[in-house]
Amino acid sequence: MSARLDFLARAFERLPRMLDQQVEDTVRDNTAFLEDANTAQLASGKDATGADITPEYADLTIALKQIKGQPTYRKENTNRHNAAAGKAPTTHHHGSLSTATSTTSRGQLT
Repeated sequence: MSARLDFLARAFERLPRMLDQQVEDTVRDNTAFLEDANTAQLASGKDATGADITPEYADLTIALKQIKGQPTYRKENTNRHNAAAGKAPTTHHHGSLSTATSTTSRGQLT
């Protein structure tokens, strides 16, 4: 019986290392998906908790985004943007994905 308890104790001691490695492997294997999901979540105007990102973009941020060719409004604000442009409202359906990662460039999680 003591040998069995020793075996279990050693297995439990290895568990945190194994779990850490599995988490790292899973994130690495799914980096592109996680980046795309995080980008879509931010573009829809939601933070990691699913709450609206506020305040709206500052004028300087809008100008810089226009220079870079990036969108200057979040999808949640599309109806407001469309209304200002005289367009019909649109509907966006996105799942809520909460992640605690951010990226510095594609493939580099921070």
